Amino acid sequence: MGILLPKERYWDISETEEIKIDLLETMKFDPKDEGEIQKASNGDKEIQDIKRNLDEGRREMKGIALGLYQWKNGLLWYQGKIWIAKDERIRTSLIAKHHEPPQEGHGGTAKTTELISRRYYWLNIREDIKQFIKNCDTCQRTKVVQHAPYGLLQSNEAPDRAWKSKARDFITELPKSQR
Repeated sequence: MGILLPKERYWDISETEEIKIDLLETMKFDPKDEGEIQKASNGDKEIQDIKRNLDEGRREMKGIALGLYQWKNGLLWYQGKIWIAKDERIRTSLIAKHHEPPQEGHGGTAKTTELISRRYYWLNIREDIKQFIKNCDTCQRTKVVQHAPYGLLQSNEAPDRAWKSKARDFITELPKSQR
């Protein structure tokens, strides 16, 4: 990948100096979140069923491939991501933390889903995020219209013979005439 701007004018770096760019993680993992997720996981029947089957050494459970799951540090992990219990408050909080900060810029469904999916997992995650963004006041006020502009009103073409077309105007609440 090349630099688009002239190097001599815009970069004061010698040819031998190495440039390091660190990838910044915009959303830090809050230990308080982990405690809330653990508490919700302990009360979630589905997560506890999976944990029990993992503890018993089973490889399969009805509709669930247990080989993709792990139980560590009091949390259920699915393919390297923390499984979030069916707790609307926690899920909404996680979505808001990844969608609303200024550095995230109220990204759309795809960007918010990508950010959350780096670390967390739950069933129907995209639908929950889509619903959250649909209800986000800032997003709805600043959303760009994606459709073509509405057309102008056009009059009907003049008929070339009598009774070729009929039209009726529905104008209501006109004042009564004097006649």
